[in-house]
Amino acid sequence: MPVPDKTLFNTKPLSAIMESPSSKSSTKPQSFVISTSDILPVYNEEIKIRAPCGAIPTRLLKVSINLTSSSGFAYVGVDFTLSCKSNVLSIIFTRNGKLECAITGSNPNGTCSFFGDYIKNYEYRCNNSTGVYNLTIPSSFDIDTLHGSNWQCSAPSIPDNSPVVQLYVYVPITQVYIATKEMDNNPPGIILNRSKTFTCTTSAGRPSSRIQWFKSTDNITSLATPTPDTNCNNDKCRSSSELTYTGIKSDDGKVIYCTAVNGKGPTVRSENISIDIWCKPSKRHSQYTTNTSWRNHPGNEIKLKCTVTGGNPLAILTWDCDGTILNETTGNIASYSVTFFAKRTSNNKICTCSASHVVMSYKPIISHQLIVYYEPIYYPIINQTPPGHIISGTNVILTCEILGGNPLAILSWNCTGVSRNNTSVNKASYSVEIVVNRTFNNIICACSATHYIPSFRPTVRHMLDVYFKPFLDNTIPYSPSNISATENKKLKITLAINANPKPTIQWTFKADTGCNFSPLVSNTTTNGFLTSSSILIDKVRSSDFGEYTFTANNTVGMFFRRFEVIKEGKFYFKTW
Repeated sequence: MPVPDKTLFNTKPLSAIMESPSSKSSTKPQSFVISTSDILPVYNEEIKIRAPCGAIPTRLLKVSINLTSSSGFAYVGVDFTLSCKSNVLSIIFTRNGKLECAITGSNPNGTCSFFGDYIKNYEYRCNNSTGVYNLTIPSSFDIDTLHGSNWQCSAPSIPDNSPVVQLYVYVPITQVYIATKEMDNNPPGIILNRSKTFTCTTSAGRPSSRIQWFKSTDNITSLATPTPDTNCNNDKCRSSSELTYTGIKSDDGKVIYCTAVNGKGPTVRSENISIDIWCKPSKRHSQYTTNTSWRNHPGNEIKLKCTVTGGNPLAILTWDCDGTILNETTGNIASYSVTFFAKRTSNNKICTCSASHVVMSYKPIISHQLIVYYEPIYYPIINQTPPGHIISGTNVILTCEILGGNPLAILSWNCTGVSRNNTSVNKASYSVEIVVNRTFNNIICACSATHYIPSFRPTVRHMLDVYFKPFLDNTIPYSPSNISATENKKLKITLAINANPKPTIQWTFKADTGCNFSPLVSNTTTNGFLTSSSILIDKVRSSDFGEYTFTANNTVGMFFRRFEVIKEGKFYFKTW
């Protein structure tokens, strides 16, 4: 309904007043605005009915309307008074063309008579003073019913009536609500450079409200869009406005609110909504540290820490490794740690830290490979190639191997030769190649292992078993090749040899006058690699002079020695 002018009544000619009753209803109503924002002054505008020039008026009707208000606002609790001035003895008030009440004059208190539905619904008060009839519309009268109602007063004895007065009641808003769209509430913060829509809605009021938006002390109404009024009933509507705000980092911590006012009522403010600008961390990768050396031992405690600096809110971090997870977030650093005890099986295990954030594009993942140092389970072993006994003059390869451990053990030999590192992925292997001779027999070659774990320092040994052919041991006295002997005296022929393996010994004799060698019984003893052998003749006879042979045989070779026994004093020279 358009806001009418505050003019109570306009003067009209007597001919209009004297129109027939059927024409009275067609009189265009005059509108009166009852403002809720201020206390209206008493309007005492008289309507004087004048007769045409030369005519004498039969009646003089004076009408006025007055509003009194205890609060100055048109809501339940406000009384309105209609005052009708007239020189007649009684006045009739009509509402929307129907009789509402009559006031009889002639005494200051007046007498009210009521018609129609008033008896059931209303409790008018009336009084009159000289020429003034006052009808007070009580506060219990429904404002929505009062709004837009058309009132007239008239004298029952004559066809005169006042102009129509139409009441317009201002209803001030009492509350202003600010909210975000439900779809914008997840996340509750405002992501940097993204938009969120706020809605400002008033309680029902008449007329529509004017809404303004503020960001802390800045008026940002120009960024808002008014929306159509809703829930309208008898010109009383809810007003609303939408503001689409784009997150700016410098706005973090400020507030957004809206205000609304309708008519000349008070300005009503909404609650504040804090601006919480959400942004992802500036670094896209989390970092990790440990509280121990990166070289861990079985049984040692390992602590991995994943950290991300910055962001609002802070990132949420998760570990995929089993252990005790602790949130150590402080200030603007998100920090989560996982603690567990190292095991051999932990070596090379991948622990992954994943970061998540309300800014869905921020999803970095970083992995850490565990390195656990542990000693081998077994001691090293030595393999010989070729295996078994070694023939003097051949090459032998000794290989020292040890399985497992992290890192692999480092092996070393004490024997001189050509060294090779044959280490593979999970096995340490070092070899030494030696050209052996008889001097290497019973030599002990040692392989020593060292490791990062200082308690692991084993040494294994291998004795070389070198086979060599018999040879004369010249460190032990032995018989010369030419021996002089005396008949009937003792004769002993002796020598010692070294050999490996133990040789087979054979002595033979061929007399000077004989043609064939015949075997002899010898006295032979072997101690280790030393074999001593001799033949003994207690009483030499002439038949004992001749050629004696010594033969020692083993798998490697043979040693042969000849002895010539001649009679003492006889010169004898023989070449073999």
